[in-house]
Amino acid sequence: TLKSMEKYYKTIAQLFCREQKFVELFLKSKGFCLKHYANLLRFSSFAGVMAKDYINKVKVKDIVYEL
Repeated sequence: TLKSMEKYYKTIAQLFCREQKFVELFLKSKGFCLKHYANLLRFSSFAGVMAKDYINKVKVKDIVYEL
């Protein structure tokens, strides 16, 4: 549901500023599709004082176009 996804986006931002191990795993990820990327940015304020760093490190997954 929409509410559940909003909780996930908020939690990811909160973990980014509170858990170093999470940040390490997060930065090793392949990134996110554009839809989820946009929502992660939308909830970036939940990263608190690290919001700017969070925004700069969230990655978009490589886009592959198939014919």
